[in-house]
Amino acid sequence: MWRRVGAGWSVGDVDGRRVCNHCGTWVKTYAYRYYPPGDPSYERCVGFAWCSECRVYSGNMVQVPRRRALVDLLDGLDDRERERLLRREAELIGYLDRKC
Repeated sequence: MWRRVGAGWSVGDVDGRRVCNHCGTWVKTYAYRYYPPGDPSYERCVGFAWCSECRVYSGNMVQVPRRRALVDLLDGLDDRERERLLRREAELIGYLDRKC
């Protein structure tokens, strides 16, 4: 089971990659755009970071430049399944962890 954590979970940096300070496992990340391209808030995205070993994750709004293309790991899902995952963070993280 995935557990959302906040300030208690810390991430370090090893050779330019983020690692979980608790177990030393590489931290995985994913971001997706929340607003449509014409919206002034388009650069505000939902971002997640998680540790597969500790089964913890955190999520925040993150800034992603307009010109940066984001990989859609939910591409290929039907609309209903996509919406279901986006409403359930822990299930979304489990899905993303399997895809990465």
